[in-house]
Amino acid sequence: MRKTTVTILLTGAAVILCPSALGAGKPAYVKQPRTAQQKAEGIPVIELEPKLSRIFKVRRCEFISGMTCHITYNGKMPLPSEVFFVEYDAQGKRLGKKTRLIYPKLKKGETGYATFFLRSAEPARIIITAVWNGPWRNPY
Repeated sequence: MRKTTVTILLTGAAVILCPSALGAGKPAYVKQPRTAQQKAEGIPVIELEPKLSRIFKVRRCEFISGMTCHITYNGKMPLPSEVFFVEYDAQGKRLGKKTRLIYPKLKKGETGYATFFLRSAEPARIIITAVWNGPWRNPY
C-alpha cells in the first residue's frame, strides 16, 4: 500500500497531512435527538449525512405505517432530488438494500411527515442519505 504525504509550507513551518487528516474515510453522520419515550419504544437512532443535516431535522418518530417521523426543512439549500435510508442492527450489520424515503415537497420552514417503510422488525440505527442531481422528485 502506498502512503501519500502532503507538505505545505506556511511562514517557514512544515505541516504534514495524511489522508485521514484530509477527511478520508467514513463520513461523520449527524444523530437526530430521541426522547426517553422513543428510546423505550425501540425507535432506532436516526443519523443524517452531513450535507442533509444542514437542511433537515427529523423528530417525533412513531411506529405507524412502518415508522413515521416529523421532518422539518429549513430552506438553506435546495431539496435533494431523492432521499434514501438504510437500516442497521445493533451490531452494525446492514439489513437490506437502501430504500427511498417517502416525504412531501416542503417549503422553507415547513414540517411534514416522512414515512420509512422498514424492512426489519427492529432496526437499531437508520442512516439517511440523499442525492442532488436535479429538482425534487415525487417519491410516489
